[in-house]
Amino acid sequence: MGQKERLIAFCNSLNISKSEFERKANLANGYISKLKGRIGEDKLNGILNAFPQLSNIWLLTGEGEMLNGNIRQYSNTYGVWSRIHDFLFQKGLSFAKAESIMEWDNGKIASNGNMTLMDLEKFLLRFPELSAEWLLRGCGEMMRSPPSNPKGYEEFESLKEELNMLKGENNVLREQLGLPKKEGKVQSA
Repeated sequence: MGQKERLIAFCNSLNISKSEFERKANLANGYISKLKGRIGEDKLNGILNAFPQLSNIWLLTGEGEMLNGNIRQYSNTYGVWSRIHDFLFQKGLSFAKAESIMEWDNGKIASNGNMTLMDLEKFLLRFPELSAEWLLRGCGEMMRSPPSNPKGYEEFESLKEELNMLKGENNVLREQLGLPKKEGKVQSA
């Protein structure tokens, strides 16, 4: 279930139409129906402000419960950064290497820099083995259990292989154009 489907499920749980939801969240009429991929940060903030009972963790990742009492768990950035430090230590990644992987400014992790919802989502997508519930709330286990859907897992692995192939092709083109080579490889789950 993607973010669009989770929005629809939330509307159904409130017994409100998509258009009423869009109106309350200051979204354009038809936004949900037209949504492809992920919700933009500005739209996400509007949704979470209009519906404080909606769990941002669930909406972004599908983990945890749909409803909660506090939409701003991510605002406790000290706890999130502390858990990111723990995770990187467990993975054997230096802060500099992680910042390079994430394309973040040098020193952002060590200094516990500004953290946005998009940063968190990107981090969780980059490290799919990391539990969103643990990262954002400090609850449960650090690492997610293996996927229960082997087909979804196979599709995920296939997409990672395709991404790595495209990165290789990109490096060849960069070399032909005389541009510096970019390093980086998607890790297995």
